[in-house]
Amino acid sequence: METEYPTFLVALDESPLSDKVFEQALKIASENRGSLRILHCIEVKTWQNLSSMIDAGTGLSSRRLIEKKHELAVENDLNRLNAWLHNLCNIARVEGVNTDYQISLTGAPGPVICRTAQNFPVRAIIMGSNGKQAWQQFFLGSVSKYVTDNAPCETIVVQSGEEANLYFPARMS
Repeated sequence: METEYPTFLVALDESPLSDKVFEQALKIASENRGSLRILHCIEVKTWQNLSSMIDAGTGLSSRRLIEKKHELAVENDLNRLNAWLHNLCNIARVEGVNTDYQISLTGAPGPVICRTAQNFPVRAIIMGSNGKQAWQQFFLGSVSKYVTDNAPCETIVVQSGEEANLYFPARMS
């Protein structure tokens, strides 16, 4: 009978905390003889392209030119992200941890992380928290707060600084 080892979902966002999150995830997976699935979400925000849309609407730029610039920017981002994530997979494999990655181009990160954990059963989600104050979370939202409130499995939140990791149990449905 083949033993199935746990898979851990690690959500990375290219923030300064991402290196620490990856190191913690690698350590946890190694200690549990498990594997990693790295998830990076690209959330396309309409307001980021607002000036281009206004230019197109007023005739200052053609819609086709704006779409081409957007496609080129997305392609460049994907190439850079693929290289970064591929490098992280290689680092993990050198440490003896089987690792793959996924880039999501759809939806807000919180729901995507929870959906991925549901569809690709994992032991835990490992992610960072940027340390927003309560009032910032209220107005701006927090991906880590969303995930800890909605994840189908345990969530491990890696803190910036020297604070200990926070552990949250799976939400019971």
